Amino acid sequence: MDAFLAELGLCRKAIAKDGSCIFRAVSEKVFLTQVYHEKVKKAYVEHMSKHVDEYQQFVDEDLKNRLEAVDKGEIQPGLIEMAVLSRIYSLEFIVFHSPNQEPFNVTQNNFSEKVCLCCVGGNQYDLVYPKSEVQTTALCQSVLYEILYRDVFELDSELDEAVLFLELQKELPRNNNLRDCFLSDVISLFGVDKTDTLKKLCGRSSPPVPFRIAKALHPALFRNVELDIVQEEKRVSIGEPSLWKCRRVCHQMDWDVIVKGEGKAQWKSVGLATSRALV
Repeated sequence: MDAFLAELGLCRKAIAKDGSCIFRAVSEKVFLTQVYHEKVKKAYVEHMSKHVDEYQQFVDEDLKNRLEAVDKGEIQPGLIEMAVLSRIYSLEFIVFHSPNQEPFNVTQNNFSEKVCLCCVGGNQYDLVYPKSEVQTTALCQSVLYEILYRDVFELDSELDEAVLFLELQKELPRNNNLRDCFLSDVISLFGVDKTDTLKKLCGRSSPPVPFRIAKALHPALFRNVELDIVQEEKRVSIGEPSLWKCRRVCHQMDWDVIVKGEGKAQWKSVGLATSRALV
């Protein structure tokens, strides 16, 4: 599917597999963030609850039971959810079902605003965007992250090293790493003016900041932050619930220190630690 979309100048943005893919997609379209997917789900459930007689004919199971299952995230939303959300938010749903096939207008309500999706198995859908839009988003994302980490967390050379580290990885053969590189070979690729930075990176197995932060700093790479956060929350909640709770508390403590203007050095230390876990 990705190769097919690329031929059309499109690319796929993965959505968390948590039973809310359609609601997350609508939230991103309407509110420019997936944060409000629960709000979208609530609007759907309330609308359906008021029109049970109208929509019951479109589902095989008892509609009230389905609504309860959707609300709890026990089943993936599908075509009926698209149809209802189309009416609530005045959106047209365009879906790529298979490679080498034209996308299908699922809702056909003639709305001007469209949500473009691709089916990636069962009732799991990911968002589809023009490649140029993702490239622009990646550039804007890199500017925001550089402001955050350079001006707030006061990192400096680490940021340039992180971006260069990813550039080096792109040039390396598959299954190779910087530890196996000769400095002279690397300098020939990136120039003598970066010798000092390259000396630091040769021999490293990872960038000076976490990979996900390095990716967000790179102007040509888009980091799917919302998917990262959901996956991180899921991993930590299963394996280290107490640590996750502690990180949330510490994250709030950071902002208390900022507002009160207390101990810049102390805040920087705590803030950087929590940013690596949460940002």
